[in-house]
Amino acid sequence: MISAILSYQLHSLSRRGALSYHLLGAVVRTRPARRRVGFTLVEMLVAITITLVMMATVVGVFATLSSSVTKRQAVIEVNNQVRQVRNTLQRDLAGITCPTLPWTKPESNAGYFEYIEGIHCDFFPSDLTDDLSSNPIPGEIDHASSTLPASNTNFALSNPGWVTDGGGLGDYDDVLAFTSRNEKEPFSGPAPKNNVNTNDNDDINQQNPFANWGSQAITSPVAEVIWFCVENPAVDTGGYFGTSSEQGFRTIYRRTLLVAPWLNYYYNVDDAGNKSRPGVLRILTNLADETSDQAEALAALIAFQERYDISARIEFDHSINAPDGCWTIKANTLADLTKRENRYEHHGFAGDASSGSRNFPFVMVSAGGGSTSSVRFIVDRELSGGGASANPRAGSSNEVLGFDVRTGGGYPIRPLAILDGGSTARAVVNEPGPAANGLGQVVHLTTGLVPLSITGPNQSRRGNDLMLSDVLGFDVRVYDPQSPIYALNPNGSAVQNGDSVDPATDITSVDAGDVGWRFALNSSDPMQVGEGAFVDLGYLELHELDARRWGVNLSNLPFTISSPYAGLPHAKSKLNDARLTRVYDTWSFSYENDGVNQDGDDLNGVPMVDEGTDGFDSFTWYDMDGDGSNDSWTKLLGADDMAERETSPPYPAPLRAVQVSLRVYEPDSGQIREVTVRQHFVPE
Repeated sequence: MISAILSYQLHSLSRRGALSYHLLGAVVRTRPARRRVGFTLVEMLVAITITLVMMATVVGVFATLSSSVTKRQAVIEVNNQVRQVRNTLQRDLAGITCPTLPWTKPESNAGYFEYIEGIHCDFFPSDLTDDLSSNPIPGEIDHASSTLPASNTNFALSNPGWVTDGGGLGDYDDVLAFTSRNEKEPFSGPAPKNNVNTNDNDDINQQNPFANWGSQAITSPVAEVIWFCVENPAVDTGGYFGTSSEQGFRTIYRRTLLVAPWLNYYYNVDDAGNKSRPGVLRILTNLADETSDQAEALAALIAFQERYDISARIEFDHSINAPDGCWTIKANTLADLTKRENRYEHHGFAGDASSGSRNFPFVMVSAGGGSTSSVRFIVDRELSGGGASANPRAGSSNEVLGFDVRTGGGYPIRPLAILDGGSTARAVVNEPGPAANGLGQVVHLTTGLVPLSITGPNQSRRGNDLMLSDVLGFDVRVYDPQSPIYALNPNGSAVQNGDSVDPATDITSVDAGDVGWRFALNSSDPMQVGEGAFVDLGYLELHELDARRWGVNLSNLPFTISSPYAGLPHAKSKLNDARLTRVYDTWSFSYENDGVNQDGDDLNGVPMVDEGTDGFDSFTWYDMDGDGSNDSWTKLLGADDMAERETSPPYPAPLRAVQVSLRVYEPDSGQIREVTVRQHFVPE
C-alpha cells in the first residue's frame, strides 16, 4: 500500500517537472542499457564462411565459363584449320591437268595423276598399336599413358591398366601426287636467284658453290602437288619431331613444286662460250659418268629440292662439256612428268647404287625389304660434311616397315638413303646443335615420304609444307562401281543367299571400307545388297592380310570379285609385289617405244624390244582362261594388241572419282573432327 502511494506521488511529481532526474536517481537507482558496437566471434565466422562460399561459387562459375570458352575457342580454331586444309585440297584436285585415264602420251603435255595406297588401312591403322595382346608389336605405344583417343570397345576388360587402344587412329600412309593448274591463285615458291652478270652474260651461280646460292620468289599456274602424312616415330627424336609430338599422332604435309621450264640461267656449257638452254637449273660438272655417278646426281637433286620448290629431274646431257657430257638438273614440263622417273622422289634404286641400277618402275613409296637390309647415305658432293652410315633397327621380325636410327653421321641437308633389297628409304635429319658445325644427324629412317630437312641455311623451311598436326587419319580412296556391298546379321555373321530374314531384324550393310566386310568374305554365299563404294586400292588383299592377323585364312575364297580395283596391280607394271604399296597411275605410253626391254622377254635368245608398237604381230603370253596367269606363248590377236605391250598401268581402268578423309584430334576439348573431300573425274 505504501509503495503504491509512493509510486503514484513520484509519477505525479515527474509529470509536473517538480522532481529532477538527479533526485529521482536518489530515490530509485536504475542501471542504463549498454549499446552494442561489434559482432560476436560466431557471427564473424558465419559471415566469413558465407563470403568464402560465395567467392568459391563465383570462381567456379568463372572457371567453368573460362574452360568452356577455351574449349570452344580450340574447337573453332581446329575447325578453321580443317576447313582451310579441305578447301586447299579441293582446289588442288579440281585443277588436275590430265584425264584420269591410263596410257597418257607425253606429246599430250597433260601431266599425271598418281595415288599410292599404303600398307595400312582403317582396320589396321598403325604398327604402333597392338589390338592383339597375345601378339605384341615391338615399339608400340604405351597403352597405359598414351593420349591417343580410344575406340568404343571394352579393351580395358581384357587389358587391365590400358587407358587407350589407339582405336581413334585411321589409315594415314596414302599419298596423292598429281599436276594441278590454278590460274586465279598461282602457285608460288623459291627458285635459284638469277644472278646474270650483264658484262659477260655469265650467271654467278655457276661461279659459286651450291651452298652459297641465293633464291627468288616466282609463281606458276601449274605445279606438281604431293599430299602425304607422316607418323611420329616410336622413338622420340626430340630434335625433329619435338618432345610434345607424341608417337602415333600424324602430320599432313603438302609439297608444291612449280612447273617452270622457262627458267634460264645462261650457264657456260663449253669453252666456246655457248650458253645453256632454258630449263637447265644446275650443271653437275664433277659428275661425268653416266652410270656410276647417277646416285650422286640424285643426292644433288634432293639437295636442290630441299631448297627450291621447282619440279625437276636429273638428265645426263652429252652437249655439255662435249663429248664427255655430265649430269644436270633440269626443270620439268608437263610432258616430262607423264614419265614416272621424272616425278618428285621417284628415284627407283634397288640394291647397290654404285652400279647405277635405277630401276623401272621407279617406285616412290614401298612397304620395305628384308629385316637384314642395310642402309647407306649419299650426300651432295658440293656440300660439306657427311659421315658414316647409320645402323637401322627393323620394325618387325620379317619385314622392314620403318627404321629408328641409333646414331648417324652429320649432314648439311637430307642425304639420299639407299636400302639394300629394293625398297625405298628416306632419312630425317634433326636440327644441329651449337657444336655441330651446321650438320644434323640422321635420327629417323622411313620408307615413306618425309618433310623438308631443317639444317643449313634452310631452317625456316621446316614447317613450310605443314598443313595439319595432331592428325589421326589421312585416307584416300577411289570409287569402284563394281565393289560389292554385303548384308550382316546383328551378331556379325553374313546373311546368306536364300536365308529367311525377319523383317524386324536389324540388318547392316557393309562395304569394302568396313572391317566387318571380311566376315562376308569368309562365308560361302553372302547376300549382296548393292554395289559401288569408295574403296582402298587392293582392298581384297588388305582384308586378307587383316584376317590372317586374327587367325582367319581367306586365301581360298569360295567366290570371286570381278572388280578392277580389288586385287593387286597388273603384273606388267612390276608393282604387284604383295609387300609393296598399291598404285593407281595414269601411266606413260612412252615405255612402249623407248628402246628398253621392260618385260625382259626374248625370241630364240633375241631380246624383244617395243614389240607392242612395232607394227608386227609378235609372240607373247596370253591368259586364255582369264585366271590371271600366262597360259599360251603364241600370236593371237593381230599386230600390236594389248597383250604385246611390255608394260601396263597398275590398274588399267578409268578413275571415276577420288575421296580423301581428314581426321584430326583436338586435345583441349578431347574432340575428333573429320571432313571428307570428293572429286569426280567423269566428263560432264
